[in-house]
Amino acid sequence: MDKTEVSTHGAARDAELLEAMTHRYAQPLTLYARSSTLARIEDADALMKSFWAQQLARPLMINEWRESGLALRRWLVHQLLIHARARLCELHIDSSEQEQCNDCGGCACANAATTSTTSATTCATKCPTSSTPLPLEPHAFEHFERAWSRAMMNAACSIAQAALESSDDAAAWNAFRLHFLEGNEYAALSQQLGLTVSAARINARRAHERVDGALRQLLRDEGVADEDVNDELAWLIEVSKR
Repeated sequence: MDKTEVSTHGAARDAELLEAMTHRYAQPLTLYARSSTLARIEDADALMKSFWAQQLARPLMINEWRESGLALRRWLVHQLLIHARARLCELHIDSSEQEQCNDCGGCACANAATTSTTSATTCATKCPTSSTPLPLEPHAFEHFERAWSRAMMNAACSIAQAALESSDDAAAWNAFRLHFLEGNEYAALSQQLGLTVSAARINARRAHERVDGALRQLLRDEGVADEDVNDELAWLIEVSKR
């Protein structure tokens, strides 16, 4: 593979990642915005619309994420908090309790989301351009991670289902779906599928291995180091059950 082919392949992977990112993270990030004090800045849907427009307009966004060393979900939340702080300034939202720039390199807007947002002053003129994000809100982040884990599970299941069906192994997917996703006992689903209990269990486990492999690859694609994949996978599964 020559340099041109490598470059084309890399661009294609980045395009696929961007598409997956906007699809997989749309609902989790919106949920963070809606369940946090970011909702006091502006409507969550409007905030997310401007956020994605800004992110997708940056040609080096993927490179910036990779260079950050952060897992994709943490980097995107960080970027959302930076964007939300900028929106506070753009909308001239100021706090009646804090009117002067603080010593964090930004202005009172950095804390305005947690205080009064009723007065509009000359905040924008007091806000230097800064990469300082608003504080992470743990309760909203828990909502985000639950939605993220389910989106990852759905993506992994779709990948596994497509792979199994394309290799004429739909029986494995059906057994997995009926047992792991719909909660049927093997005795019941084996009759439904016309299989022995042992065969149904083997089929379901074969599909489970596919889903597990797809989840691991998705985590790697999102910047999780190989040595951390097991821990991240365990965390993802735990969060998805909450």
